[in-house]
Amino acid sequence: MQNKSSGTLGTATVIPPSGPAPASPLATKPAVAPAILQVSEREDGKYLIAKKGDYVVINLSAKPSAGFSWQVTSATTAGVLVGSQFDPPEPLRPGGNVAVHFKFRIEGNGLIQLNYARPTDSETSRFVRWFTIDVAADF
Repeated sequence: MQNKSSGTLGTATVIPPSGPAPASPLATKPAVAPAILQVSEREDGKYLIAKKGDYVVINLSAKPSAGFSWQVTSATTAGVLVGSQFDPPEPLRPGGNVAVHFKFRIEGNGLIQLNYARPTDSETSRFVRWFTIDVAADF
């Protein structure tokens, strides 16, 4: 039974804490927001390190009005394709930009490879341009 006036509990003396209670070790580590790693044609053939939860956005020039499009031909299992979007060109400029989005969910490494082609071309002349990046998902 606690005696509030004397600050004792049974036979033990209760000592009130001085200052705020210590934080939990889990609460002291700040949450890290996922990064968005922007990649362009300049990084073709380069190496990239991503962390768990990071997004890799590959930005490539495109001209779909000519029948060409970027297609993922190979991707590391560490990254999941989450979508792509086309940004039209500014007025009086040809072409535009396509952004291909990947999210990294597991540890691993491998290539992300895209090709730029017209689906109607024959297999031998189908690929006009390639883009390849080597990615390591380091957790």
